[in-house]
Amino acid sequence: MAWSSGTYTRTDGTRSGTTVWTQARDAGVKILAADQDTHDQDLATAINLCLAKDGQNTPTGNLPMGSYKHTGVANATARNEYLALGQMQDAAVVYGTTTGSSSAYVLALSPAITAYASGQTFRFKANHTSDGAVTINVNSVGAKQIRNVHGVQLVAREIIANGIYEIVYDATLDYFVLNNGTRPAAFYEGGSLSVSANVAATVPLTSSNRVYDDHGLFNSSNQLAPPTGSLIQVVFNFVAVVTSGNTVNGRSQGGAAYGGSANPPAAWTNTGGFGDGNGTQGVVHYVTPVASGQVFDFQVLSNQNTTASFSVYAEVIR
Repeated sequence: MAWSSGTYTRTDGTRSGTTVWTQARDAGVKILAADQDTHDQDLATAINLCLAKDGQNTPTGNLPMGSYKHTGVANATARNEYLALGQMQDAAVVYGTTTGSSSAYVLALSPAITAYASGQTFRFKANHTSDGAVTINVNSVGAKQIRNVHGVQLVAREIIANGIYEIVYDATLDYFVLNNGTRPAAFYEGGSLSVSANVAATVPLTSSNRVYDDHGLFNSSNQLAPPTGSLIQVVFNFVAVVTSGNTVNGRSQGGAAYGGSANPPAAWTNTGGFGDGNGTQGVVHYVTPVASGQVFDFQVLSNQNTTASFSVYAEVIR
């Protein structure tokens, strides 16, 4: 009879229950080899249906736990093993520090993945700052691009050394989407700037005026030098005190138009008044996209001698 509905019942083939041999005696049945063999084989069959604690056999069906749990489990080391809660909390299976160089990142996870699948989510600490379009290769499965949520390839310095990033794979698009990319930004704030009448004065974006520029948006010539292909938002503020007259303008120069007219180059879209009159002037510009090698600086122009203070905030917004 062996197991039935989770309960084992002894049998010698004729009688069953907890008193098999007593029943045989009371029935006047002598001890027979056949009955003994049947009974012992029934025990053997029951034992073979049990799981050996040393792993010598395996289940042949689902194992309901009856609201109980496995305890003292080790960390998983292969894809077909379940995780310990601590292993999940420690994120060891989806997080690591990359290796690699030149925007080609390499991530080694343990247990290793063997293929990419839609929805796979990984987090990594970058070992270096990106210098262009970014790829990542997880467990040697293959290098795949990392793009932003708009499907645009990343540009230089969107991945920063020691920054922590989350990526999600899309099998249809065949690339990773960056969920929490850094938006490179820089802020400069200057002191007093002397402006001669009708002579454009270039705002001195020198290191002494730097508040922060962690992503290197300004070059060694103190010009705004955004990554090629990026969309940049720039806020240019200045305050001018005019000794006489009432015309004070701020302007930006960029790319081929460097040194051109008092108006923003055609590549810029000015979303606010570009500054006319006394007082604080706030100007927002967008460039889309930044051309290769394109750089910008900022100037103040007045029809009278004046002094001006300024600030420039630049941010990559895509």
